[in-house]
Amino acid sequence: MDKTYPIGTKIKYIGYCKKCKDKIGKIVEMRKNTCYITLPKSTCSAMRDTGKVMCNWSDVELAVRKNEQLLFSFME
Repeated sequence: MDKTYPIGTKIKYIGYCKKCKDKIGKIVEMRKNTCYITLPKSTCSAMRDTGKVMCNWSDVELAVRKNEQLLFSFME
């Protein structure tokens, strides 16, 4: 099984859509083998029409910026 992340996780889209590729967004819904994401800076028509798009877990990776503080569940 591919990696999965919880709802609200900041992600980077690395899938096939050239208009969405490398855009930063977040996970808004999860299903067993897929996730729904939002990409605010995307110009893709699918993203503009629905506000969220379904993709495979292999199309997203965790978006962590250099020197960004990570919040783990034990820190809450």
